[in-house]
Order: sequence, then C-alpha cells, then structure tokens
Amino acid sequence: MARPGWFDGKAYRAILVVGLGAGCNTFEPPNEQGARLVIPTDTRPAEQPDQPLPPVTGGTLLVTQSGTLAVTAVPELDAVMGVSLSDSRVLWSIPLEPSEVPGRLVEDETGVVHVVLRRAGAVASIDPGQGALLRTRAVCAEPRGIAVTAPGELTVACASGQLVTLPAADGEPTRVLELPLDLRDVVVRGDELVVSRFKSVELLHLSRDGAVTGTTQPRSVLGARHLPIEDEPEVLRTVHEPFAPRIAWKTLVAPDGSVVTLHQRALEAEVVLSEPSTSGNAYGGPSGGPCNTIVQNAVTVVRPDGTTTDVTFAGAPLAVDAALLPEGRLVVAHAGTADPGAPRPFVVMEPSSGAPVSGAGPALGSNLSLLQLPSTSSGAPSDGESPAPDPGCTVGRTFLATVQPAVAVASNPKAPTQVVVQLRDPAALLVVDDLNGFDGASRTIPLGNGGPRDTGFDLVHRDSGAGIACASCHPEGGEDGHVWQFSGIGPRRTQPLNAAIEHTAPYHWDGDLEGLGAIMSAVFVGRMGGVHQSAERLASLESWLFALPAPAPVRPADDAAVQRGKALFESAETGCATCHSGKWLTNNQSVAVGTGKALQVPSLVGIAHRAPFLHDGCARTLADRFDPDCGGDAHGDTSALSPEQLGDLVAYLESL
Repeated sequence: MARPGWFDGKAYRAILVVGLGAGCNTFEPPNEQGARLVIPTDTRPAEQPDQPLPPVTGGTLLVTQSGTLAVTAVPELDAVMGVSLSDSRVLWSIPLEPSEVPGRLVEDETGVVHVVLRRAGAVASIDPGQGALLRTRAVCAEPRGIAVTAPGELTVACASGQLVTLPAADGEPTRVLELPLDLRDVVVRGDELVVSRFKSVELLHLSRDGAVTGTTQPRSVLGARHLPIEDEPEVLRTVHEPFAPRIAWKTLVAPDGSVVTLHQRALEAEVVLSEPSTSGNAYGGPSGGPCNTIVQNAVTVVRPDGTTTDVTFAGAPLAVDAALLPEGRLVVAHAGTADPGAPRPFVVMEPSSGAPVSGAGPALGSNLSLLQLPSTSSGAPSDGESPAPDPGCTVGRTFLATVQPAVAVASNPKAPTQVVVQLRDPAALLVVDDLNGFDGASRTIPLGNGGPRDTGFDLVHRDSGAGIACASCHPEGGEDGHVWQFSGIGPRRTQPLNAAIEHTAPYHWDGDLEGLGAIMSAVFVGRMGGVHQSAERLASLESWLFALPAPAPVRPADDAAVQRGKALFESAETGCATCHSGKWLTNNQSVAVGTGKALQVPSLVGIAHRAPFLHDGCARTLADRFDPDCGGDAHGDTSALSPEQLGDLVAYLESL
C-alpha cells in the first residue's frame, strides 16, 4: 500500500529516462540545482498497415471447458483462431471480413463457441472441434457482451441499449429489451442477470423475465496523490482527492455470487495544468509514483448483500481484461505497457564544469498483474453525496512477461493456475502453465504471421510516459464520458475521437489547436509526459484516428419521429443547422451558446452516445439539452416547441 508521505523528502529528484533521440529541445531553463528537462523527438520509422488496427476492447479470449483449446478473436488478423494448449499449435483459423471486428466470446453447454462481430452487428457460431463456422446471425447495431444465460440460450448486450436473447442453436431473437445506452457485459448471478454499462460502470439488475429490479452505481473514492509543493517542487505533499468510476472494461461473477468489475477511475478534483518540468507533469504528477495519475486502475466488488469493496491498484494503464482464479485472486491484462524503444524526456544536470549528465530511467510497466481481492466489504454503495475512504494503492504481483501489450487473459477451467494471455504487436498467445510458481518462464505461440504493426495504434494505447495512455480517456477510440476540471480553463467534457474528427479542426472545446501536431505538443508532450513525434509518425497517428468509425445510430433514419425532427432541425424556426451544418454537422466555428465563453461547435455524428452533453456536462440526456440551464434559446430557438416537437428533435439526434 502507498503510505502518506511515501515520496516526501528533498532527496527526491525527477531524473527522467534514457534515450536522447533526435531533435531535442528544452522545456524549461535550469532550476536552482542546475537541472533542466529536455524533450527529444521520436524519429523511428513509422509503420502503417493498409487496414488500421482496431482499438483494444479486451475479452477476446477463452479457454474451452475441455481445457485443451484456447479460442481467440484476433481483430488485427481478421480471424478467429483455435490454439492447442498441449502442443502450442494453431489448429485452425476462420477468416473474417475486415469490417466485422470480432470481440467477446462464450462457449455454450454443447461446446459451440459464439463470438460477437462488433462492427458487423452479428454473432458468429463456431464448432471449435472442427474449426468450422456454423452460422452468422444479425443481433443489433453494435454488440459488445455475450453470455449463456440458460441452457440453449444466449444473451447479447449492445451499445445501442438492446439486450437481445436468442437460441444458441439457431433461429431469430426471442426477446429484445430496451435498456439504457452503452451496455457492455451481461453475466448471470443466481436467478438474475447483471448488465454493465461501459462509461458509467453502472450495473443493471434484471429478473429472468426481463424486469429491471435495481441498479448499483460504484462509488467515487478518495485517492492519495503525491504532488509537488509550489515553492519547493522537489518536496512532495500527499493529498486525498475524489476519483469517479469510469470505463467498465470487464465484469465477472465470483463463486460466492459477488459481481467483480474491472474499471478505471477518473480524477474529479481540479487538474492543475503546468508545463512538464523536473518535478513531473500535469496528468501523471511526479514520475514513478504508483496510483499517482489522473486515471487509476480499479476493481469494484459488489457482494450478494449489496455491500461493496473498492480496490485501487498500481500497474501500467489500460487494465482491459481480467480472469478470476481460485482463492479470490484476479489476474489482470494491461494493454498500456510503455514502448521500450521510445526515447524519453530526460533531465540534464549541469555542474560548474558545464558538462551535461543525464539521469537513469525507470523500469517498464508489466503487462500482467495478480491481485488478491479483499474478503470483506468496505461499505454500502455510494449515496452519491461523498466519496468513500481511500482504499490505498494495492501493488499486486506483477510480471514483465513481455513488453507487448496484453489485450486479453483467460484461465484454464481444468487447471486454474494455467493462464493464457493474448498479446498484440505482434499477435501471439502467452501461456503461463503455473501462475503459482511463475518465475518468468512461459511459452509463446505466434498467431499466424503476427499481424501488421501500426504506429498510430501504439501511440494511442501505449503508456505516454506518465502512467497514462491516450486511450485511458479515449477508450475504444471514443471518450470516457467524464467532465474534467482544468485549472485556468474550467470544466471540459472529454471529446470523442470517433466523431468525424478529420473534418472538424480546429480542435478542443476552445478551438485553439489547429491540427494533430498541436494536440500532441500541448497534450501528449505538455501534459502526459510524452515526447515529440516526427512528421512521419504523426501522419501514421492521423491515419489511425481518421479511420475510426462513428458509433452506430440509435434510431433508423426512416423512423417517422426522426423525419419530423430532421425537418425541425433544418428549419429556420430553430436555427440548429446554422451551426450544425453540412455532412459533418458542424461549421467548425467557435460560438457562444449561453453556457459561458464561445466554444467550438462539435460534430453531431454519433451524438446520442456522448452523454452527458455540452462542454460542462450540464445536460444528462439529450432532452435535458433543451433546458434553459443548458443554454436555452441561445443554443437554438427551441423554447416555443411543444414537448412532442422536442421529442422529435431528440429522435433525430439519436439517428445521427
């Protein structure tokens, strides 16, 4: 556990990393000790495949009940593969179309494996013994989670809010429930189904007949951060600040009926923005501190009696997948390991002779963590008023099995201490035959040709250098639904990367960043502890970002209410299309809409998926957007519209 004052003392010096790189520049003049921080430029060749790699989603791996076969969805290879665990061979590979993107998998009681095809809106069923595709069925616009909820029955959770039940063997859906948007996982706990929501981490509890019987919202908790004292930046003070639950990467059910959710937490207190210096950076604080960033790795355990246990744990960012092991242990896969070949900012100490001396570098983050979950609860779910006490910073058993990102993990039901890890860059499975006796020995099974390398994908998903990745706030290429409080700026809701950003420059709510290079300089380097990127590497990042597809619309365009709402939206009566104009529904201008200063007009592409709305999150729903407290008629002339007309406008927005 991290203790108050753990980093205190004048002996602390943020002597950062090795790797001088080319094109170095100094971010600050020498301090009183003659130290200055230098930011190099990464000039390594960029790698850019014809088809950009899909974002990491986690959950793309299972070990069958036989214990002999791993089945893995490999989006970067457009395939689902079966791998023998006994002799480390790829037994079969089922090719998919690049547009399908396989995700979560589940095995039914007959041994058939079902995998969601996220962008195809379908479920594929596979005979793993023969390596044969049995059938593909459409289910919803963007399926995410899947579970066997009864013998012969599958249930699929969709980003668009549908919970679809269908026969495992074949046939059309037997039930479609309309739940809130942004569903993630569906799991079975006794006589109920529990469905998670991705960005909010809310759990929906449903009876077997489909009625919502309750909800559980994991609570905000206090977290200890170690920050420099303003007048003495080499001395750190410990502060406890609230962190809100965000991004439910994986939800599981433990043998005792507890629901275990692996997620993130995002800082709710003010983020003090300052240039990177020898004292650290804005998003990660002083380098080297576990659980010290503005985004934390977390686990929430909701016990059968409704009480909860909160865990904050150290490790690389993007803890995207987990598997439960015996004796209350959780093995976690980290996709945000640092790039070992990247140059890092470094401190130069200038003695009286004038000869520069660079500091030593920190260890790389591990891609696998083993946590012991607490056996006791720490209180009731949040009352929504005050954060729970600081659970401390758990430092689990970590393994640097490889520097590759770990994107999924599964245990063997026949040998629970055997763990299989799915890797990217290149694609492979890592098999740890005995986690209890793990001493660094493991076997790696390459998947096909390993797949392409993608510099843009790496820049988004790897640790930037401050214990955070771009995907920490932009998971799956989208956004985290969080309203950040920035010093000198105010509240700013995270903006999406998958909303036609190729066509919506300048960037940020203030419209003050002309292009991607400006964003990387201001945020990746200026706040996240990263380094400058060459023009070639920036071009690869741009290609990756611009290829991200927008989320699927919630409503069909031919819906009658949508058509009425479209007419209202485009009419002079409301004036909505004055700013939200053209194919991308923005004029790319900064406009004051009654919520403060003039801000950039966002694209409305995929807007239904981006609650809460506006820069300060003042509108919890699209209907709330028309409340006078969120701009009123300064944001479109809508106060004279009837409730039915406002409903039509919302329907149109849900179709975008």
